[in-house]
Amino acid sequence: MTEPTTRSIPDPETSAQHIAQLRDFSALLREVSADLQTAIDQSNRHYEASPIGQYHVRRKAQKAQAPK
Repeated sequence: MTEPTTRSIPDPETSAQHIAQLRDFSALLREVSADLQTAIDQSNRHYEASPIGQYHVRRKAQKAQAPK
């Protein structure tokens, strides 16, 4: 059988280091998220400017005007 694991409480210095690491990692994740959102926005703009994107906009407008 396995022994149950016990969690030790880290000393204040270790805890402060972990908190600093988590804050740094959170900041990095925010930067990556912003970069991804920028790429998504750029991709959407390229799609909307492309011939197929413009075609889809026209088709959507035609369907919206069509009688039901």
